[in-house]
Amino acid sequence: MTTLELYEIAADKSRQSSVIGGLMKLALRLATWRARRRTVLRLATLDAFQLADIGLDRADVEDALDGDARRLWARIRQRNAS
Repeated sequence: MTTLELYEIAADKSRQSSVIGGLMKLALRLATWRARRRTVLRLATLDAFQLADIGLDRADVEDALDGDARRLWARIRQRNAS
């Protein structure tokens, strides 16, 4: 038996749904992070001219690779809004 199966036997239903809901939120955050990371890695393969064609700066992509992606996502949101 897995730990989750043992937990399902021992815990009451309201606690189970709370924990399972928390795990689902965590799984969603992880999936979102992985998708964004994959996007940054794909953007990193483009040269400056290709990035300029889609309205992005090389510096923003490099910052995102270093862990600070706020400006990059702000530019992408701005670009998608127009």
